Amino acid sequence: MRLFRSSKSLLDYFTRSYYKFDWILSSSVLKVGPLSVWSYSRIEYLPHQIIVLRLLLPGRPFHARAKMEVKTAGIIVIGDEVLKGQVADQNVHFLAKKLHLLGIKLCKVSIVPDIIEDIAKEVAEYSVRYDRVITTGGIGPTHDDMTYEGIAAAFQDTLLLNEELLTFWSWFNKDPEGIRLESSIKMATVPKSAKIVYTEMPRTIVPVGKFPVVTINNVCVFPGIPFYLKAIFNSLQGTYFVSSGVTFHVRRLYLNVFESVFSEHLTKVAKQFEKTVVFGSYPKVNQPEYKTLITIESQQAKDVDDALASFKGSLKAEWLVNNCDVLSESWSSTKEQINYGDLEASFIDNLNRSLQVSS
Repeated sequence: MRLFRSSKSLLDYFTRSYYKFDWILSSSVLKVGPLSVWSYSRIEYLPHQIIVLRLLLPGRPFHARAKMEVKTAGIIVIGDEVLKGQVADQNVHFLAKKLHLLGIKLCKVSIVPDIIEDIAKEVAEYSVRYDRVITTGGIGPTHDDMTYEGIAAAFQDTLLLNEELLTFWSWFNKDPEGIRLESSIKMATVPKSAKIVYTEMPRTIVPVGKFPVVTINNVCVFPGIPFYLKAIFNSLQGTYFVSSGVTFHVRRLYLNVFESVFSEHLTKVAKQFEKTVVFGSYPKVNQPEYKTLITIESQQAKDVDDALASFKGSLKAEWLVNNCDVLSESWSSTKEQINYGDLEASFIDNLNRSLQVSS
């Protein structure tokens, strides 16, 4: 076994943390002796037989060093049908918005084919880099559903028929009494180390009101069907997907001119606030209300407000679009409720707001 002090860049790659003492152990056997000599320690089992020890030695109390960090996530979309343009992905946009609202930073999205090696490579990399990994698709009963095989390979695990899952899928697929269909067996064959989490599901779709989801380490395996994915994620909010405690404060500014007109002003103010604020500029074509949307984002509301005031102060008044923010946000919220099936009492309120602003 080799023990060596990690450099800050290497540590950032593996753990995304900056404790005072961090060591990486590399061994052919994933075993570590007693760690009672340290005041605090944590072991993380990672792909490729690497163990990361995070050690907090006596000094300041732990809570003083546990600075709030933004949690991270990555999404892996699995399926030849997406790569070939045969199916339009609807899941990433939904997941991105949900994660953002939870204060979880979505760092990367990949689309991979139904090939075990490709799935394994992506899952292995993502599971090291990000706090939460979401895979979508590839868990059905057909020959090209390879997600579980790929994830097992990523974690050097083996596949095993899970009796708990088999019971559910046999019921769900309406297997004849006393007979297990091959489709149910395939859908219930998952990595040996997998854990089953039951999520809430509308009884109009699943009469028992529960739907099983497979998790392995920090990977959560979602079906590719948008309806199921959305219901599952909503059910996992607050348990598996927990708010990081960080709020991304966002302000929007709508302009009736294109980027070339105000780019110098934007560059100047973006540089002024570059340490705490992120600016985005998005031109729109065939949009009658405005030509460019500017987003201003920070973890501190005051920084956002200061940056917005500074940028607006550098622009000509005739470039600004009034009321568009209210109209756009109301209509966007209304459309999302329609698309995601989350029709609530606020639906009518949002619709009324949209009509009032546009009239």
